[in-house]
Amino acid sequence: MKHFLDLKNKARLPIVLSALAAVFLLVAVIVYGATGVTNYTANKLDAGLIVFAILSMVVSCASVIFDLKLVKHAAFLLSMVAFFDYIVFEVDYIGSIFVGIDNTPVTAPFVITLLLFFMATVISLVCAIITVDPVDRIKGEQSI
Repeated sequence: MKHFLDLKNKARLPIVLSALAAVFLLVAVIVYGATGVTNYTANKLDAGLIVFAILSMVVSCASVIFDLKLVKHAAFLLSMVAFFDYIVFEVDYIGSIFVGIDNTPVTAPFVITLLLFFMATVISLVCAIITVDPVDRIKGEQSI
């Protein structure tokens, strides 16, 4: 009996990676929602960031069902936009850290959220790269 999460089977690895990217995005949105309002963010959360992260989660979950390379690339692009949107939204905070005039420390929620968005983006990219199209599976070729 084969186990579903057997990573030796190359066809199941993109499924596991897509689900893992969706989980990382979910945790990143939760952490961002709980700790995103600071003195540097004008007392509001970035709606675009949340929308792109949720869309990326939905597309990642859809890529588990529809095992198509195009859907996995779309999940990567949405995840990348959410990651860059987070960096752009926190640019005042990042600038304050690097300038260091007021001794602004690097906070743990910022680092955790940044790493979660980054890991979700990288995992989505790897998943999109290693996915084999159904047409190529039928032909017996791999388009890696």
